[in-house]
Amino acid sequence: MKRTPLLLTLLMILLVAAGCSTTAAVSLDVDKTAGRLSTEIVFQDQLTHLDKDAALKLYDLTAEDVEAVSLYVGTGATAEEVSVWQGKNETAAKAIEQAVNTRIENQKESYVDYQPQEMPKLENPVVVVKGNYVALCISGNNEKAKEIINGSFQ
Repeated sequence: MKRTPLLLTLLMILLVAAGCSTTAAVSLDVDKTAGRLSTEIVFQDQLTHLDKDAALKLYDLTAEDVEAVSLYVGTGATAEEVSVWQGKNETAAKAIEQAVNTRIENQKESYVDYQPQEMPKLENPVVVVKGNYVALCISGNNEKAKEIINGSFQ
């Protein structure tokens, strides 16, 4: 009888510890997600898909950190942009997140005088980071962007 409370206590500790220590791996189809963002959100600008090499150069990243990327950029008339990244690991994803944030700051500096009406998009872009993935959407429809990105994770 004395063992029952002890066993129940140990079982509860194990269950709590197991619940706290497990993180479900997430996955995301980078191309499909970026494609959905670029077509299902109404953009003011015409977005063009850039290849991996151009994306790495634009974001100042190296291929060693990036497993996959899909990037759509506007003509420059607007700050609108979509980029979805898969890092090779979580450390790489942190580097990608930093590069995304640097890109946003650089765009703010570029657009503040050139196209000040773009600043609301740049002040509140959608950036989602989960596991090895980083997604950015600079648009006028943050709710739709969040819905697409979050709904794409498995």
